[in-house]
Amino acid sequence: MSECRSCGAEIVWAQTEYGKRIPLDAAPYQGDDPRGLFVLRSGTAMAVPPDAFPDEPNYRTHFVTCPDRDAWRQPKGAA
Repeated sequence: MSECRSCGAEIVWAQTEYGKRIPLDAAPYQGDDPRGLFVLRSGTAMAVPPDAFPDEPNYRTHFVTCPDRDAWRQPKGAA
């Protein structure tokens, strides 16, 4: 478990199915908003509809919930 360097929230780092690292909120998501949800399958964060794996918890990307997210955003095309 890690801590967001901007807001101090607990996060976990995962790798997407495309090989990118992504911060996820540490607690499973319990709401109805489908934005930024991932399922962790075999250590890989997969963006799927919330009901795709009903018996597995969904995790929200911290890019959606961090109050300081705009400070970390990179311009399109930047590496």
